[in-house]
Amino acid sequence: ERTFEILPVPNLEKPILSFPVENFVIDKSYLKKNRSIEFKWNSVKNATSYNFVLYRQNSDGTYSSVISEKNISGLSYKVKKLSSLDIGAFRWTVSASSYAKDEFLLQESPASSADFEIKFELPKEIQTMNQGPMYGE
Repeated sequence: ERTFEILPVPNLEKPILSFPVENFVIDKSYLKKNRSIEFKWNSVKNATSYNFVLYRQNSDGTYSSVISEKNISGLSYKVKKLSSLDIGAFRWTVSASSYAKDEFLLQESPASSADFEIKFELPKEIQTMNQGPMYGE
C-alpha cells in the first residue's frame, strides 16, 4: 500500500520595496523636481504580476485605501495625480502573485509595506504687487 501527502503550496518571497523607502518624506524640494511619485519594487522569482495598494493614515491611526491596482506586470506604479494625496502619512504595500496560463492563481506572497509622509508648509500669506490704476473700472 502506498500513501502520499499533499503539502501546502509555499508562498512566493515578499517583494523588496525600493522607493519610497520606509519613513521617506516627500517635501517641497522633492516636489520641485518631480510631478509624480513612482513606487518601485524588486522582482520576485516566479511572480507573474504584482498588487499595489496605497493607504492614507486617518486621524484615529487607522488606514484607508486611496489607490488599489491589481495584476501589474512591471516593477513600478506611478501616481501622477498628486492632488488626490494631500499632505499626511501614508503606507504602501506590494504583494506578488504567480498565475498559470489559464489564469489560475498558483502562488502569492505576503505583502511588503513601507510608510512615508507628504509634508510641506503652505504659504503664510500671499502678497500681490500694486498693479497701479486699473483701466475699465
